[in-house]
Amino acid sequence: MNQWLLTKTQFSFANQFDRQIFLLAGYCLYFTLPTDLYFYDVERKSGIFVFGYYISRLNSNINYKNLYDLFLELSRDPRKSHKIIKGMYTIVLIQEGSFSVFNDPLGLSKFYYSLNKEDASFAGRIRYIIQIGDATLSKEQLLAYYVFNYSLNGNTFFNNIKYSTPGLIFFINENGAMKSEQYFDFLLNLSQPKDKIKKKSVFEYAPQLWLDIIKQWQEMLKRGRASLTLTAGLDSRIILGSFIKTGYSNYDTFTFGHPESLDVDYAKLIAKEYNIRHQHFYPEEDFFTNFAVHAKKVFENGDTLVSIYRAHRLMAYSRVMQNSDAIVMGLAGSDLVRGFGYDGLIVSPIAYHCLNKKSFESYFNDPKVVQHLQNLGFTSIEWLFDHKKDFDYLSHNLQYLFKVIIPLHFSQDILMNSNMEWKTVVPFLDLDYLEFLRQNPYFGIYDYNHFKSMDLIRRTRGLYYSAKLSHNLHKELSAFGIGKGISPNDIVISPAWAFTKGYLNKISRRNKNYVVNFAYGEWFWQYLYDYFKEHNLDEIGMNQGFLLKKLNNIDKEGGELHFLDFVKALNIHMASEL
Repeated sequence: MNQWLLTKTQFSFANQFDRQIFLLAGYCLYFTLPTDLYFYDVERKSGIFVFGYYISRLNSNINYKNLYDLFLELSRDPRKSHKIIKGMYTIVLIQEGSFSVFNDPLGLSKFYYSLNKEDASFAGRIRYIIQIGDATLSKEQLLAYYVFNYSLNGNTFFNNIKYSTPGLIFFINENGAMKSEQYFDFLLNLSQPKDKIKKKSVFEYAPQLWLDIIKQWQEMLKRGRASLTLTAGLDSRIILGSFIKTGYSNYDTFTFGHPESLDVDYAKLIAKEYNIRHQHFYPEEDFFTNFAVHAKKVFENGDTLVSIYRAHRLMAYSRVMQNSDAIVMGLAGSDLVRGFGYDGLIVSPIAYHCLNKKSFESYFNDPKVVQHLQNLGFTSIEWLFDHKKDFDYLSHNLQYLFKVIIPLHFSQDILMNSNMEWKTVVPFLDLDYLEFLRQNPYFGIYDYNHFKSMDLIRRTRGLYYSAKLSHNLHKELSAFGIGKGISPNDIVISPAWAFTKGYLNKISRRNKNYVVNFAYGEWFWQYLYDYFKEHNLDEIGMNQGFLLKKLNNIDKEGGELHFLDFVKALNIHMASEL
């Protein structure tokens, strides 16, 4: 799906690609693609190459299944691609006298590039850019990654290697002159005046729109086998209800997590009730004892943007895809409607600080923050202050959602799977659905500027919207609980009653321990310890001694947040070895 390289540079691994096409200005496109994803006219030196997958927008007058039709339409102006197609894709469009490279408007697909005065190189995998250039780690970007939990603003760990931010396009003409721009800005789109749908009308419109979207993605699958994630949550319930409602029969469900977790219990119960073929995945003992192998596989297929915390998910996906054509995920639905919460991972401490309308600088007034960064090996943080305007969006809920959470958090599984040549469909990130949310009065994150306000939103309007959508799609399925002693139907009857019922359930279970879906404990501590003992992190500017000392003094039964500092150091070191 991402095996391509567009460059002028000579290199030694051209045999990794099936084909090559010489373009203008000395560029050559090397690629491996199924024949139904590219069209090229040799005589006119014109064509289109789609790395990923797409479907037509709901309001498109033409069904762009035919690549030639898509080529003709995009040739008029590729910057308007978002008006006619949606999906996860990077497209190379070649016209007589010029060519362009661009990704989808949400940044679910990414390409990597390196620019210099003479030419540029673009690729579907970061390793191709590293292999043809002189990649050196950027101390400034490593610092930013440590502070923000993500590589922001298109920057990677390396000097002069960047990834494409959402809706980025490059134009190159026959003389080699190049320009780039952001062709689509969802934030600008959201800020433009648009009439809100009245609350009483939302549920006359939303279920049918949702089913139309689901049917589109089902059509793309060509009746192939779909594997649906199924948990105790609302989002996967909505996806499953949609498949039952549309009559799509060629699907199964799966859950990954501890056998005694609520997700696994509820998924098995629902699958049994509806006679659905269901699979449960939890790593066997060799996964934990040989975690280094799985971590390396995640990192190699994550292009430095996917955390090793995804290893157990990759293991599950690899088993699912042995008998499936695509994975359909309920990813992102709740966070889009109800708002996202602070957990130290998705929302880093500095982002939480800024989202609560505190200044960027004041976060570093805490001497413990600065001292910790210095102990890690970052002797100066002045670069962050010099570039603070680059991070202004950290103080805006919507901007953080569309510039960080969607393209850098939610897209991790999509990116990892696409590099494994697995198709992943996420209906909640469908462009038509997102534009509907803009008009939806239940879209709380749009109306509230202060981060803490979203606690109320999450418990009322957004929760009610998701429960009502689930209820309208499949009332019987919505009678099953969602893990808190309440069901979607309870919420629809009365949010107040549902919260009361949930609270009483919490009291009744006060002395019972919930089993987490996936626990990082002593086995993970041992993996980190062995890694730091075997590798010299001082070579990349990290303080190996401090990391080992700190690791020796922490609770070995911690969670993801507990081990985050060490995981980030490990991610950086793995990148240095690419």
